[in-house]
Amino acid sequence: MRYAPKIEYIPGSRNHVADALSRAPSGLPSRIDVMLVEELEASTSIIPSIDPMIEEIKEAQQLDAVCQEVQNLIIKGWPTYKTDAHTAVHPYWDVKGHLTQSKGLLLYDQRLVIPSNLRLKLLDRIHQAHQGIVKCQARARRAIWWPGMSKQIKEMVQGCRQCRINSPTPVEPLQPSTLPSKPWIKLGADLFEFQKKNYLLVVDYHSRYIEVRRLDSLSSAFTVDKVKSIFSTHGIPEVVISDNGPQFSSREFQEFAKSYGFQHLTSSPKYPKANGEAERAVGTVKRLWSKTTDPYLSLLTYRATPLENGFTPSEPLMNRLLRTTLPSMPETRVVHKPPNIAEKEQHINLRTMNNYNQRHKATLLPELSQGSPVYVRDTKKQGTVLASVAPHSYTVKTETGVIRRNRSALVDLREEDPVVLEPNAPPPVPMGAEVLSPKANKKANPSGTQAPGTLVAEGSGTSLAHTASPTVPGRFGALSRERRLPRRFDDYLMN
Repeated sequence: MRYAPKIEYIPGSRNHVADALSRAPSGLPSRIDVMLVEELEASTSIIPSIDPMIEEIKEAQQLDAVCQEVQNLIIKGWPTYKTDAHTAVHPYWDVKGHLTQSKGLLLYDQRLVIPSNLRLKLLDRIHQAHQGIVKCQARARRAIWWPGMSKQIKEMVQGCRQCRINSPTPVEPLQPSTLPSKPWIKLGADLFEFQKKNYLLVVDYHSRYIEVRRLDSLSSAFTVDKVKSIFSTHGIPEVVISDNGPQFSSREFQEFAKSYGFQHLTSSPKYPKANGEAERAVGTVKRLWSKTTDPYLSLLTYRATPLENGFTPSEPLMNRLLRTTLPSMPETRVVHKPPNIAEKEQHINLRTMNNYNQRHKATLLPELSQGSPVYVRDTKKQGTVLASVAPHSYTVKTETGVIRRNRSALVDLREEDPVVLEPNAPPPVPMGAEVLSPKANKKANPSGTQAPGTLVAEGSGTSLAHTASPTVPGRFGALSRERRLPRRFDDYLMN
């Protein structure tokens, strides 16, 4: 045969001669790149050497095995593959294009790279003004850097006790009230003032039917008498929900509830949302009365107006439409039991809850256990949780006594998990000691007493313990298999 070609594979990284089969060679550094390097060198050259903090960082970098290894890689060159480098420098691999070394300082662009033994100290300085996560991260990114810095700043701010105490009151997800199966089973009661006069309001959870009575006195006995007059009209309910006002928390009202045979539930103090049905009904009545001179006619109009579920408050309660100032045929005022009212109410509540939670970015607060240390926002005192008396409501023992508060009024003071900087942080290396790469270690210690892939500081006895994965010949990640030449080369002599 006339020809006996010898085919040899050359990786593209070693093929420096440009030809038709190779990739386009990388161009020469542009003028902008040269200017950036010169600007970096000029800026670092004017760093005052008398700055004690910079000198401290410089000395800490010289004592840190990882920083020394990164500086050696910057000077000598990074390996082709990430797996060829020590695992301790893997967090620096993706940003190796930003890392430089100037006058003994390891820099990330123009920011100081902080070794592991100074990071907690710098975290305290970053958060010394107790700013938020975004502000602390923005401040740190102007001057310093280390792998995972932003995440550690976030964890530190979230775990700061002082920041949690002074944080805004969180908005909890909306908890719509459940619709009772029948009207006038579950009622909400509240007192309100309108035009310097006091009133008692009672609302039915099922039909949203509202009853209002004028209070000439705010005594418990007078309040109980007005509640009795409402019960004599529509019957005694099973449950009455109110706030912790003196009229409802008094002994007279408790005896009245016991004698009439209904359950009396109270909401958390300083948290009117827990009695949301009554609070909303008070707002409705005040809004109607502020626009009219006849309060009773406005109440009649409300009771005869369809709600969002399509039914008037009088229909579920009385099975009839009320006669108002609007003319109507008598036959139209007789109705049957409203169908599917529970299904419609559930759909309305779900839509309202989703809109509220999205608009206010509501978050569900974790539950508190007995003995948990808490901070009470309104009293500005610390206490201990005694028990959970209702959903999202707790009794807390403080230095002034036992109080009850909603979960949103309590700040959890249980200690957060500490910020973990580096689970396998390397021990410091003495100043001036040489840090060897994995390959250098293998050459310096052919006897095999030192595990491969261990960074060793000569004369110090300290090392970065890391067992490197065995080197697989051939292409990284390729499986061993039998290789054969294509049949089209059968007529050629291949060596």
